[in-house]
Amino acid sequence: MSILLFLWGLLLAHWSDILVVVVFVAAMIILWKKGNKILVKKIVKALVIKAEKQLGSKTGPLKKEVVYDMLPWLLKIILTREDVSGLIDQAAAWLKKKMDENPDMNLLTYEDERKAGKK
Repeated sequence: MSILLFLWGLLLAHWSDILVVVVFVAAMIILWKKGNKILVKKIVKALVIKAEKQLGSKTGPLKKEVVYDMLPWLLKIILTREDVSGLIDQAAAWLKKKMDENPDMNLLTYEDERKAGKK
């Protein structure tokens, strides 16, 4: 109980300092989130390609979960699941467009291509 009283006293004595720190951290997160969208989009694109290689086509909801699970923990803290879902949808549309533009493009790994060539 005395620990709670101590923490309450500390909070009352330093509420303005705590408020400044919370506002500063929130501002930094917002600025980071807005400033690094290009990097985040690149990460999501790479993860979508990786999931496509692993799971193949016609597995959209499963791929979305796999991509979300592969995201770095910091992005999971900063971005909402809806934000990530939108980025995954954008990356999947980008990949589909690239594959439609270049029908010879494949997502096989080197080992898969060697196995396919031997058959």
